[in-house]
Amino acid sequence: PAGAAAAPAESDAVAARDAAVTARVQALNARVDTAHASESAVSGRTADAQDAAAEAARDLADAKETYYAAKARRDAATTLLKNLKAETSGHASAVEEATKDIQAAQSAVADAKKAAEEAKAKAEKVESEAKAADEMGDETPEEADARAHEVAEAAEAARVAEIQVANAETEVATAQAAADKAKLLVSNHTEALEDAEADAAAAATESAAAQQAYVTAAAREASAR
Repeated sequence: PAGAAAAPAESDAVAARDAAVTARVQALNARVDTAHASESAVSGRTADAQDAAAEAARDLADAKETYYAAKARRDAATTLLKNLKAETSGHASAVEEATKDIQAAQSAVADAKKAAEEAKAKAEKVESEAKAADEMGDETPEEADARAHEVAEAAEAARVAEIQVANAETEVATAQAAADKAKLLVSNHTEALEDAEADAAAAATESAAAQQAYVTAAAREASAR
């Protein structure tokens, strides 16, 4: 009877030990599962951070390239504006010079016309006096040649004076053409200058915005590393 009573007690002890072992195994498994879950969470956060860093790096590269391009456009617009201003100023000076040339040429025309009128009057007088000379018809060949030469010289001087008038008038026309061309260039450059000023202002705004974006992207990329 005593042995029979011991058998159930031993069986209970074995069952208790098995239960304890099972409980410990389950606890260990639970800790392993918790560790795996933690690792997965950390891994997930790491992957997200890596993705964010990669995206920030791409954004930074794009922002950098965009700013460089915007700055290049701004520099080009600024250079064009500077050149147009210089050219416009040069054409304006050309207009002033051409205007002075016109005035000088017109003054030369007036002087030439006055000289031509005087030369013509002199030629007519010399010819008239020659024809009315008492010696007319009685002069020696040498005297006749000399009188004819004198009249011819006066007539030639009158002709040259007329040519001088024509030349002076040509100078006026040339100066006027130069002034008209310079005025046209000034007009064209003034319009181009207005467009260039607007383009330069837009390029400056674009460049500033692009650099601000560049700075923002640089800060974001550094934070996402």
